[in-house]
Amino acid sequence: MKKLKSILGLILVTTLCLNITAFAGGEAGSIMSAGHGTTYVIRNDGSLWGWGGQYSGNGNGYKEKQITPVKILDNVRSVSANDFTAVAVKKDDTLWGWGNFDGYPKGNKLDPTYLTPVKFLEDVKMAACGKGYILVLKNDNSLWVCGDMYTGDGTNTQANGRDGFKKVLDDVKYMHAGRETVYIIKEDDTLWGYGDNSYAQLGNMTIEGDTNTNDELSLTKILEDVRYVTADPDGWNVLAVRSDNSLYCWGTKGFYTEEYGWIEDAGKPYKIIDNVKTCAADGDNTFIVKTDNSLWGWGYSYEGKSVDEKSLNKITNDVLNISLGERHAAVVKSDYTLWTMGGNYRGGLGYDIDATWYTPLTMILDKVQDSPANWAVDEVEKAIGEKLIPEDLQNNYIKPITREEFCILAIRMIEVKSGMDIDDYLHEVGIEIAANTTFIDCDTKEVLAAKALGITDGTSPDTFEPDKLLTREQAAKFLTTTAMACGRNVSLSTPNYADISEIADWAKPYTGYVYDINVMKGVGGGRFAPQDSYQRQQAFMTMYRIWQAIDSVDTTTRINF
Repeated sequence: MKKLKSILGLILVTTLCLNITAFAGGEAGSIMSAGHGTTYVIRNDGSLWGWGGQYSGNGNGYKEKQITPVKILDNVRSVSANDFTAVAVKKDDTLWGWGNFDGYPKGNKLDPTYLTPVKFLEDVKMAACGKGYILVLKNDNSLWVCGDMYTGDGTNTQANGRDGFKKVLDDVKYMHAGRETVYIIKEDDTLWGYGDNSYAQLGNMTIEGDTNTNDELSLTKILEDVRYVTADPDGWNVLAVRSDNSLYCWGTKGFYTEEYGWIEDAGKPYKIIDNVKTCAADGDNTFIVKTDNSLWGWGYSYEGKSVDEKSLNKITNDVLNISLGERHAAVVKSDYTLWTMGGNYRGGLGYDIDATWYTPLTMILDKVQDSPANWAVDEVEKAIGEKLIPEDLQNNYIKPITREEFCILAIRMIEVKSGMDIDDYLHEVGIEIAANTTFIDCDTKEVLAAKALGITDGTSPDTFEPDKLLTREQAAKFLTTTAMACGRNVSLSTPNYADISEIADWAKPYTGYVYDINVMKGVGGGRFAPQDSYQRQQAFMTMYRIWQAIDSVDTTTRINF
């Protein structure tokens, strides 16, 4: 796994001369993944579709190039592709894979090739497909590895033996399978890594531009307050999105920064820009999806446009996510359609065109799966599993939640926790539901029940404004009063947030309660961001946490302010 400097130089020169673009991969928990001339995406019925040149098995039973999308599996939650391999996690928590699995044992045969999906493992939350290895995060948040990769225990032991997956550590939230480097986000939001460090992949070089040919066999801490990490497949650059949506980068390929301009190489993390939702990188390009869903990037243009490759250039709007393959990109737009652009070198674009490098963004599929973000998947799925989220709300996860929708969540949580429907619960606590005429603009039963229980008030004596979007400080009150409606004895305080002056006086005590019981905290950098909108997926997560925090419903205690 080590790379000698002389070999590195030869490889780099050869790569530049041949103008070969590396491809992305290694992501986990995603509804789409682009690999070595392939693209995979999950549609809203849970079916997995794919196309391209997966010559060691494309999941559809043959090796030939598949020009247009073809169905591969049903009931799929996430997919990850890399090189000639792909894995998928189904909704029943089973792991399936196809292609060429270097180092994965099957009976007496090593390095098997599967033309169609084969079940590997159970009890899996998410998986990432790396270069010759697989990372698996189990439902107990333990991380496991199988294949040609170290186990992270400080020795040169690799997980390519006949006994299969080896445990790496516990308390993991997310991971990324780099080419020969593993990246791990722990439950405390710290980013760690181990493996190859030839290109400063671990962000721990003290001298800028220095390289280290020694592999790091033990976990190395890189950065704090991280919610997402990705790396280009050769490890030249690594990108991390922090909890406050700021983007950081390090490595030896060169990257753009808002403050310093272009940086040729960096042995430690540098801040790029703020307001970043997600990102992806390959050997020559980096793409960034901002929080306003606009797509930006540096490097050459997949569409063939003339751009300054060392500056950040806007590409398009209305983008939710992006994955990079070999010379091509797959993009999911806000209307849940999948688009591709770039080269059709191995058929990864999803349609028949003789283009080696450049094509404009072209729509390939509609009805792409609407899925929670990687950082939200675990708790959202647990909330759904506990029947806390009505089926008609299990969509539009990144959409801000409305006042009416939050009332529906609150009442559902009370019903689940108490084991009674809301009519019986109101009778048990001796409260009558609010009259249908209470609000002139809303007579939804859950809103009227929430009004009776003191969970919410109107926006005026006779209006509720059901479609008005909830802010973070309003969500803190809703969560607190929901706990109170369950008979919870609430202790209020005011956290010392950096933006405490921006939080309304009426909201400060509520932010303290949800902070103290670990239901809702800041957005990073010590800030609460009280006026930011509150996404559905965030509401689902925090309602699940409230459900966990309440041992039982006390129908004999009524607590009011």
